[in-house]
Amino acid sequence: GSTLALQDMLAEEPCSLAHLIVRSVKDWRLLEAIPFRGGSGKFGGGSGDGDKPLLKKAVLLVLKSVAVTVKETRCESSSDSSSSVSSEGEDADDDMAVIERSIREVLRQLDSCVKTLLPFHPETPLAQWVVQLFSDQDDALVEGMVCCLDVTIGLFHRENASQDLKKVLSPAVSLAQFLRTVSYGDDVLLDLLVSNETCFLLYLLRVLKYMRKNWPEFVSACSTELGDIMGVFSRLRLAIERLIARSLFPYNISPVLRLLEKCEQLYDGANP
Repeated sequence: GSTLALQDMLAEEPCSLAHLIVRSVKDWRLLEAIPFRGGSGKFGGGSGDGDKPLLKKAVLLVLKSVAVTVKETRCESSSDSSSSVSSEGEDADDDMAVIERSIREVLRQLDSCVKTLLPFHPETPLAQWVVQLFSDQDDALVEGMVCCLDVTIGLFHRENASQDLKKVLSPAVSLAQFLRTVSYGDDVLLDLLVSNETCFLLYLLRVLKYMRKNWPEFVSACSTELGDIMGVFSRLRLAIERLIARSLFPYNISPVLRLLEKCEQLYDGANP
């Protein structure tokens, strides 16, 4: 679950399972073999939602497996390069390149599967349809965004990383779609922060760190929606500060506040 995203070192069992799922999707066409109820098309058969709930579980399973695989590989690469000569560091980079090719194929098949079964536009990136797919399920929605973000952070620290895959997983696209889904409501974000039913605190911390570290790229990806996004974050910061002033916030939210302030400073500096 989302607790895997919190761990610096992953246990062998979830890593082995993640590898098996990634390989099953890439080499054995797992997504084409999952059983479905009768009807006109795979997961979409039957009445009501048909097997859409099964599809959603399959999507989240694949995303988590991809995220775990990338994280494990990066952890191993980091430990190798920190105590090795440069040639071994290059080997670690080569390992990430191999993983990236596998992940690209897995996500291509996942994207194709979802768009075959559900009415998403062919050009809709995975980072966007993940939010749309899970819009009625907060916990899965946030976990899906965490997975996309973690894969992005894990793969794209390399200079020669795939730009196409980067667009597919764009954290800015996921964030923008999420905020559109909640009608830019800072109250929704605040509710998610104080709730223990999702890992939204983890997501918000990581996406704000990503924004701070990759600000020019984030601005470019957000395009005309940047002002709306930063407006939500500004209102969220003020709402948090009001609760803190009344000793009503349930935990120490200072790291989030600092990141919100830093991102606002970056935005104000670019828009004096």
